[in-house]
Parts: sequence; structure tokens; C-alpha cells
Amino acid sequence: MCRESKDIEFEKLIPFKGDQKYMHEEDWMQQLADCIKRAGLMDSVIVRPVDNGKYEVLCGHNRIKALEMLGCTVIHADIRNGLSDEDATKIYSNSNLRQQPFSACSYAQRFETVKYYKKIMEMNSRQGKRTDLEEKAAAKSEKTCVQPVSNSEVKEDTCAQLVSNFTRSSRRPTNRDEAAHSLGISTSTLSKYIRIIKLPDNLLQSIANLLDEKRITFEAAYVISGMRNAEIKILIGGINNHTNKKLNLDKLKKLLKKNTEKSDDTLHPFSKKAILDVFTN
Repeated sequence: MCRESKDIEFEKLIPFKGDQKYMHEEDWMQQLADCIKRAGLMDSVIVRPVDNGKYEVLCGHNRIKALEMLGCTVIHADIRNGLSDEDATKIYSNSNLRQQPFSACSYAQRFETVKYYKKIMEMNSRQGKRTDLEEKAAAKSEKTCVQPVSNSEVKEDTCAQLVSNFTRSSRRPTNRDEAAHSLGISTSTLSKYIRIIKLPDNLLQSIANLLDEKRITFEAAYVISGMRNAEIKILIGGINNHTNKKLNLDKLKKLLKKNTEKSDDTLHPFSKKAILDVFTN
């Protein structure tokens, strides 16, 4: 990878995957602009060359916006040539997490960050770093080595519970555990994010918008991600069209549960009416 630095006109800069939609609040931006006006720009923004003489911003979206507020039209940038999409995403994600915790990011940013961590987990698995397999082996060994308490009157299910508790408390962390810890969320929450980001980009963006606008909860987004794409489109359309109504999560869960109760193990599509019936006043 070749690096260089030079001044670049703002008109040649493009955001990383639409990041311009997810800037900080106006007051925060004004404080940043005032700070830059007093002390100058302390660090260069990071960009990479793309088509048509443009540069994609990987780190520094907010600083660019602050300079625009100050009337500037040029910024000094650290240019990374030959950067892969994976490395570009890594720089972008790490930059966001340094600026603010995962929980303070927009949902669009969170989804991009989880995509990056998912790639890292998959890469570790391909390279043989299968901590999940190590965990199973360790758990098996622990169950073999743990001795029951000496009281012969202890019930068998109590012994099983003691072994289970010991296994859970001493198991080795998996790749997913470590990723969740880095993001400051639980492993189960990360698993929910991973299911949600499997949605097509257009649906994922719609879900992110609804979450950022607080029109649905994260749990609702997780439940919705288990529906068919066509059904999700109908549901999102219903949310956007029924602004005076709320999505009833219990009703939605009951609707989805009907499929799990089918004896033929076949997922049956829901009618538009059935989907729109999950809204309440």
C-alpha cells in the first residue's frame, strides 16, 4: 500500500457508503468547528482514490463538515492507495469507535461495523482459529473431570446443574464473544445484529432509518429480519403509511409463530392484510 498526503478540494471527496447522512448533532458540530478555528486541524483525514478522480473519505467526515461550516474548500488528507475494501472498512469502523461508543453510533454505522467484525470472525475461522471448537473440547473435558459432591444423597439433577454452572463460568471465549466485548454489547445482542445485517442493502437501510427515527425498537428489527423480503417490504410500507399507528410486536411475533407450528415444516407466505393487522392505534 502506497501512502501520500496533499490538499484535496471538497468537491472531489465522497463519503464512505453514504456516511454524510449520519453526522453528529448541530451543537456538537459547531463545537468542533470552533475548536478547529482556535487550534487548527490536528490530524489529517484519511481517504482512498476511487473512480473519476474522486476520493472516498474513510476517516474525518465530521472534520470535513466542520471545515465547510468555517467556509473552507480544501483539506489536507492522508491518501491510502491500493487499499482493499476490507481494509477501508476496518479504518472506517475503528475511526467511528474511537470517536464514540458503539451504542452512540447511528444504526447504519452499527450495521457497517458489525459487517466488518463478522468478516474478521469468518477470516479467523478460515485460518483455523476456531475457539468455538476449543470451547466444546474444553467443556467436554470439564464435564469428565468435575467430581460430584461427596454427599451420596445429592440428586442427579442437582449434580448436573453444578456441572453446567461450572462449564458456563469457565468456558473459553469464542470469536463472537471477543467481538461482542470489543463493541461493548452482549454476545446474544451481537448474534441478533448478525441476523439483521443479512438483509438486502435496501431493506437494511430502511430498517436503520426506522431505528434511528425511533419508529421501531431493536427487538422489533430482529423479529422483522426473520420474515421474507417481500413481507418486510409490506411491513415497512405499513409503518411508513400508518404514522398514527404503532407496530404491535406481540402481534407480529404471534403471526410469525404460526409458521413454526405448521406440521409440514413449510414457511407459508403471509397475506398483506395479515401483515398490516399487526398495527394498533
